[in-house]
Amino acid sequence: MVEGIELGKMVGFGGELSWDEVSSPLKPILNFPDDGVPTFSAEQCHPVLARLKAIQESWPLHKLMIAESMEFERGEASEVDRGLHNLIAVIDICVEKRVDLFTI
Repeated sequence: MVEGIELGKMVGFGGELSWDEVSSPLKPILNFPDDGVPTFSAEQCHPVLARLKAIQESWPLHKLMIAESMEFERGEASEVDRGLHNLIAVIDICVEKRVDLFTI
């Protein structure tokens, strides 16, 4: 589950629920067409970046690794943290330099 969204139930992830009711700032990077290469403008990236930074600040690695309810092993937790850090770094550059983000 991401931002209260059960991805498996959403259109594009094998489900039938529409994205119309989703209000998460992460919606643009979760819901994009499968045809072609998705492009996000710097303006679209800005709210995504702000939300990802807030998630990272509220989700320190040490808490992630010691949380009993987490399904991650220690190595997997550090990979998740690194992935989030790298995603934030890339989107931050796009916002700062005012360039589009292309995903592959």
